[in-house]
Amino acid sequence: MLTTVQDDGHWGLQNTGIPVSVAMDQQALALGNLLVGNEEGVAALEITLFGPRLAFTIDALMAVTGVDMGLQVDGHDILAWTAILVRTGSVPSMTGFTGAGCRAWLCVAGGIDVPDVLGSRSTLLRVALGGFKGRALRTGDSLHLRPLTQQVRRLDGFSCPVGLRPQYTVDAPVLPGPQAESLTPGTRQAFLDATWTVSDASDRMGCRLEGPQLALGHGADVISEVIPEGAVEVTGSGLPIVMLADRQTTGGYVKPFVVASAALGWLAQRRPGDSVRFRMCSRDDAREMLEKQSSARKELTRLQAIWRQRHAGGTLHLTVNGVRHVVEWQDVTSLEADHEHGS
Repeated sequence: MLTTVQDDGHWGLQNTGIPVSVAMDQQALALGNLLVGNEEGVAALEITLFGPRLAFTIDALMAVTGVDMGLQVDGHDILAWTAILVRTGSVPSMTGFTGAGCRAWLCVAGGIDVPDVLGSRSTLLRVALGGFKGRALRTGDSLHLRPLTQQVRRLDGFSCPVGLRPQYTVDAPVLPGPQAESLTPGTRQAFLDATWTVSDASDRMGCRLEGPQLALGHGADVISEVIPEGAVEVTGSGLPIVMLADRQTTGGYVKPFVVASAALGWLAQRRPGDSVRFRMCSRDDAREMLEKQSSARKELTRLQAIWRQRHAGGTLHLTVNGVRHVVEWQDVTSLEADHEHGS
């Protein structure tokens, strides 16, 4: 089990040597947070391979995004990508991933309440920075949650439509990297034609790939420079590494390709032994993928507002002693909000 606290990361600090350290699938994190009424980048639990068993000591609203991990609450199956109200004393557990993929994000209303370190609550395991005591969660750890408001409780049952969820494609789209000319045309094509295998040595820092060795015309070394997320480094062994969330800030290997940002969540779901293929894409294609993700977040925000409004009141039909009554009700918080705005 590897479960850590992650959010939208440390930004603006790479010049000091601090990695960004974001959630491995930023879209899954953002959508999960929207399901429970949070801002997109709020801290959540990133779960890898095997999920924890949790005991809630207060009422909470939670949602699990990413791949289906067999979520149950008190022994009852619960849908992923859906906000659910978990009562005090309930015990959510994960029976294991039911399909392809290896990561999920457990978001709770109000976020995971751990200290803010350098502008983020993300965990950087290599230097024991941030998150919960700078490490992965262990049995017996206690995490603080914020009390639920009535408005947030209304999101119970709110679900992300399938069409808005990340679609993990078969091939990862790549663009030319800073050292695109370090490979001969034949070697570049060999990279694209090959079926690569995810190595056991892969982690949040990088996805190491096994396959044919790539011939480098002028060697693997360059003067150290900044490493963008998704950069495909080729080491002296001729094997590529896709640099991910916890990558170092600079490096001295050639980077002939960069994986399109919108596809990094797909790589985050590759398990050791899984196959990976790449295809070239244009900047316009990469930009369009990002815009599609942005549109999905905006649409879920719109649907959330509609859901809140519909669940702020209702009509009850009651029959008492043979007499039918119609009772209309509205949530007190809605009346208070209307009064505050002068309506």
